[in-house]
Amino acid sequence: MPDRRSGRHTGRAWDAPRETDTRRAQVWALAQVLKAHGYGVEVAESEPLLVVAVSSGSPVQVRCDYRQDCGGEPWFFLTGGGPLAAADGDHLQDAVVAVKGALARRG
Repeated sequence: MPDRRSGRHTGRAWDAPRETDTRRAQVWALAQVLKAHGYGVEVAESEPLLVVAVSSGSPVQVRCDYRQDCGGEPWFFLTGGGPLAAADGDHLQDAVVAVKGALARRG
């Protein structure tokens, strides 16, 4: 089997099922909290990505990816932007606040 590594994920097989499942689970957890707050959220089927609809303009997209400067731990990132919060149960509310801030800047 070929080595499928990405420069963004140095030292990690970016498509390893277990790692992808962990990131997708974190995206799903964030989506559930945002839905509970009344936001329209869609979760991508093929990657750890969620999209939050806005009334006008482009939606807010959040990915779960590895942050190398934090020991390679999974973090939430705005697509095309910076890190939001660690992707774990202890920082889920931090991610919600960051997403709400991104939504407020778009609205």
